[in-house]
Parts: sequence; C-alpha cells; structure tokens
Amino acid sequence: LDNNKNAKGKPNENLAREILELFSMGVDNGYTEKDIIEAARALTGYNYDHATGTYRFLYNQHDTTNKTIFGKTGPWTGDDLVRLILEKPETSQFIARKLWEFFAYPDPDKATVDGLAVVLADRQYALEPMLKTLFLSEEFYSKRSMGNQIKSPVELMVGLLRDLGTKPSE
Repeated sequence: LDNNKNAKGKPNENLAREILELFSMGVDNGYTEKDIIEAARALTGYNYDHATGTYRFLYNQHDTTNKTIFGKTGPWTGDDLVRLILEKPETSQFIARKLWEFFAYPDPDKATVDGLAVVLADRQYALEPMLKTLFLSEEFYSKRSMGNQIKSPVELMVGLLRDLGTKPSE
C-alpha cells in the first residue's frame, strides 16, 4: 500500500487511510483527515524489501517529530499508532460488527455490537472471549440469525468458479 514511498518529509497517506478505513475503525468513524495525515507520518520509515521478502524499519526515513493523532501528541511511531487506534471505542465496535456480520447476519442492533465491543476492549482484543460471547449469546440463536449464512446454489457456483480461476465468457 505504498508505504515503501512513505518517508520523512514526504508522507504517503495510503497505508494510514487503509488501516483506519478498512481494517480498524471504518469510513469516517472517529478520526479526521488530520488524523490520517499524522498517522502517515507515524508510519514513515516502515518498509518492505521485495527482494528478500523481509520487513525493514529505516530509522533515517522515519519522522521523529511530534504528531497529534486523536488529540494526543507525541513522537508517535507505527507501534504507537496501533496502540492509539486500539484505545478508540470505534475500533472495538467496528471489529465486533464485522465479526457479528460474518458469523450471524448483517446490520446487527447497537446493543449486540456494544456488548461484543466491550468484551473485545476489556480483554485487550483477545478474540476467544469475544467469539465465545458471540456464539453463546441468545441473539446468535435467534430466529433472525438462523439460516442466514447458508449459501445459495448461485453463491456456491460463483465461489467455485472464482477458486478455479475461470474467466467469464463474453
């Protein structure tokens, strides 16, 4: 996600934006454009060597100056960015919602998501306690949930064709 091009003085926002939007908090959910810019600065110097397939941290390319992310200021690094993201309640809610939707049904009610989010945050994002709570909840066995994740024959065929790498004919 272009983080190899993310260096001190020339931050590239692509990875920071993807981390916040797709993987941790959701689109426009608890962060600002300024947070993305500052998160990109925290990720400067984190690199991947394609030739060797290894991760590298290039200190001379890392911006060591103070950054303000979610209203907190410090000389944040990528590790600090992850910690700051995990401290935000929007993160546990986003992940809880995604897991519920994967295992049960889309668009769960707020109380269901909030309950799972509390377990995630309280247990420092350990998935086992949250999944146990999810799978043992009454809502998981409710009428609304039953039979929701069964694939139709069309979904099964499309998945099979994708797995086989077939291309649609014109």
